[in-house]
Amino acid sequence: MRNSCGTLVFYFVLVMCLQSVAQQVERPRIDPAIDFGNVRLGLRMSKDKVMPLLTERYEVSPVKSSPLPVLAGREVWDVTEKTEPHFLVGNIAFERNVLVSASRLWVASDTAFSAAHTMAKLLARFKVEGFVTCIASTDKEFHAENEFEREVLMFDCGSKGIVVYADRIKYLGQSFEGVMIVETMQTRSSQK
Repeated sequence: MRNSCGTLVFYFVLVMCLQSVAQQVERPRIDPAIDFGNVRLGLRMSKDKVMPLLTERYEVSPVKSSPLPVLAGREVWDVTEKTEPHFLVGNIAFERNVLVSASRLWVASDTAFSAAHTMAKLLARFKVEGFVTCIASTDKEFHAENEFEREVLMFDCGSKGIVVYADRIKYLGQSFEGVMIVETMQTRSSQK
């Protein structure tokens, strides 16, 4: 009797998992978009449309040169809060006056709950948008000269992604830690 109950439970769980996968596969994918407050930006939007939408609520300033190779040769703009202290909330990049990538920064407060909550909200939105197949990878940096350590967790879901930076730095004998979560989107042709 025990084996048949175990087998029945196994098949029930298997069927439920397969149904969940089938529902995810059948869900149509929504065009990639990132929200900056109440402004929703989609890939391939024209610069003439994007800039007026963003400048209603944000300061948008050109980046002279980006250290990131993926942004080389593109017209890159930082998006910051209009009010002091002008926190950076993301960036946008254009090629031939068309939006080809955008990143939105989500700074988690100093609690693990805040980071987990932000990640849960982003992953739930990715699921609704149809970005359910993702590849996870990690990276690590350590710079002994300034006692800086960074753990990086990346989720590549095609034209959208999430990058989590967990930083620890020692400064004047004190240790500081922080987590920044970055939601990204880019056209497939611009991914490298």
